[in-house]
Amino acid sequence: MSEVDIPLLRKAVEWAEAEAARGDEGLWDQESWMTGSVGGMLEGNIYQEVTCGTSYCVAGWVCQAAGDKFVHNAEHHGMRDSGDTAYPFQSLAPNGNVQFIGNRAQQLLGIGEKDADMLFDDSNSIEDIRRFAESIAGEKL
Repeated sequence: MSEVDIPLLRKAVEWAEAEAARGDEGLWDQESWMTGSVGGMLEGNIYQEVTCGTSYCVAGWVCQAAGDKFVHNAEHHGMRDSGDTAYPFQSLAPNGNVQFIGNRAQQLLGIGEKDADMLFDDSNSIEDIRRFAESIAGEKL
């Protein structure tokens, strides 16, 4: 495992807290922000780019901060029309690699699977996000 990218982790927590402050009475809900609209097919590929509406989870933010796009496998999910609802489970990196969003964010942050599972869990409160991130970092963020 590589070294934890503490500056990226700190930025992700700050982003999540800012999003929670903007939302419904300061509540944080990663789970409800995962659907988006299907865009056009990416040239020469079976993947479609997917946008994530107003927000996305911590893992998604980390991927977007790295310049990734959200995609889904159009052939597998059978959604091809612009405006269809899709669940963007995959991230397309600038180098063309496609990975599941959680796996890509885990790699970018330099954290292990157990830490990623804790940090990206969709039942986390905003307080959980900070607590888990600080535990992973081994310091206050």
